[in-house]
Amino acid sequence: MQELFDRFVKVRHKMALKMGYENFVDMGYARMNRIGYDKEMVAKFRKQILEYIVPLNKELIERQAKRLGIEKIKYYDEPVHFLSGNAKLIGDINSIIKKTSKMYEELSPETSKFFKYLVERNLWDIEKREGKESGGFCEYIPKYKAPFIFSVCQGTIEDFNTFIHEVGHGFQKYLCRNEKMPEYYGAPEDVAEICSMSMEFLIEPWIDEFFDKDIEKYKFYHMVTQLYLLTYISIVDEFQHFVYEKPEATYEERNKIWRKLEMKYIPYRDYGKNDFLNKGGYWLRQAHIFVDPFYYIDYGLAQIVAFNFWCKSKLNNKEAWNDYMKVCEAGGSKSFSEIIKLGNLKNPFEEESIKYVIKCIRKWILDIEEKLI
Repeated sequence: MQELFDRFVKVRHKMALKMGYENFVDMGYARMNRIGYDKEMVAKFRKQILEYIVPLNKELIERQAKRLGIEKIKYYDEPVHFLSGNAKLIGDINSIIKKTSKMYEELSPETSKFFKYLVERNLWDIEKREGKESGGFCEYIPKYKAPFIFSVCQGTIEDFNTFIHEVGHGFQKYLCRNEKMPEYYGAPEDVAEICSMSMEFLIEPWIDEFFDKDIEKYKFYHMVTQLYLLTYISIVDEFQHFVYEKPEATYEERNKIWRKLEMKYIPYRDYGKNDFLNKGGYWLRQAHIFVDPFYYIDYGLAQIVAFNFWCKSKLNNKEAWNDYMKVCEAGGSKSFSEIIKLGNLKNPFEEESIKYVIKCIRKWILDIEEKLI
C-alpha cells in the first residue's frame, strides 16, 4: 500500500510540474474546481477546527468515559456511547422505506414528489445481498433525467445515515434535472456535500418512528460523531498538503507526520498496544487519500454549513428549509461562496462563524446528555 501510494504521489508531482505548478497542491485545488478560496483560507479553516472543536471533543470524550464507567477511552471504545448500547434502528428494509416515504411526504411538497419519483421508478439499489459492495453514492442518469442511489441497508445507524445522505444528493439532482446546461445537473463537490450533510439534520423532527425510545440517543450520537469527523477531516487535509509539498518524503516520514497530526487534532486518541497505529499507519484505510486528493475537506466545509442549518432549524424550521431549497435548486450554477450568501448562511472561512455554531451545539449537546445519563 505504501509503495502504491508513493507511485501515485510521484506521478501527480510530475503532472503538476509539467502543467507549470510548483507542486501538486495547487493543481489538486484546480482539479477540484475550487472557486473563491485557496489553500491559505483552508489552513485558517483548519485552525478554527483546532481552536473551537478540538476542545469540545476532548470534553465529550472525557464525558463518554464517565458514562461507560471506564478510566480512559481507547480507540476501539470510541463508537460506543452508552452502557445500554447505542440507538437501534427499528424495522426491516420494507418498513424503513415506508417510514421514509411518510417522512418525506410530511417534510415538504418537493420532497414528497421527489421520493414518490424514486419509488415509482425504482431508482435505487439499497437492499443487502451477498457479494454487494459496501458504501453509498448517488449518480445522475442524463438520458432519463433521474438520480440513482446506491447503498446497503443492513439495519444500522450508519446505513440509515448513508441512505439519507445520498437521498440529499439525489434531491439536489432531481431539482436541477431540467437545467439546460449539463454542468448544472449536479453541484461541485463542496456544494453537493452541503445538500447531503444538511439533509441528515433537517429530517430529525420526523424520525421518531425509526428509533422510538432511542430518538434522543440517535440525535446525540449523530451530532457527536459528526464533531469527531471534523477533526479527522482536518488531519486528512493537512496530511495531504504535507505529502504533495514534500513528494520525496519517505514512508516513515509520512507516517510520523500522520501521527503528529493525530496528536494535534485528536489528542485523546489512545491506540493502546497497537504498534502499527501508534506509528502512524491509520491513514492507509482512507481511500480518499489514494484516489481523490484534496476532496476530503469538502466534507468539513459542508459539515459546518450543515451545523449552521441545524442551528437555523432550531430557531425557525420553515425558514431553514426554504434556505436549504435555494441551495439545492442552484445546482452547479454557483460557487461555494455564492451558495453561502444565497442560503443566508455563515461563511465557514470567517472566524466567528464556527465559534457561533459550536456555541449552539455545545449547549444543546450537554443538555441532552444530562437527560440520557
